[in-house]
Amino acid sequence: MSDTKSERPVAIVTGGSQGVGRAVVERLLDQGLSRALIVGRSLAKGTAAAAELSRPDQPVSFVSADLSSVDGVEAVLAAADAELGVPHVLVNAAALPDRGSVWDSDAELWDRMLAT
Repeated sequence: MSDTKSERPVAIVTGGSQGVGRAVVERLLDQGLSRALIVGRSLAKGTAAAAELSRPDQPVSFVSADLSSVDGVEAVLAAADAELGVPHVLVNAAALPDRGSVWDSDAELWDRMLAT
């Protein structure tokens, strides 16, 4: 990995384009985070969120990735290395939009949820 590019902390936030992940990014920026890389599946949502979250001295970038695959995780690591240097914070807030209960979900849904 690259040398740290800032003395202020930098973060990777999966699921950072909406919901809990986005709220975490906002809070970290309020507390002095230098830069953030948000990760999600939707290019449109992620690009918009990164633009909305970015501040003049606190840029937020986005990488689209499927975290249930090794290729997706490697894409995130490559983007983090190029844009952040060594991350200080990792927040895993990614989730699937699929919903179900114990009574009406099949094993495949549970496997997909846990893989994310």
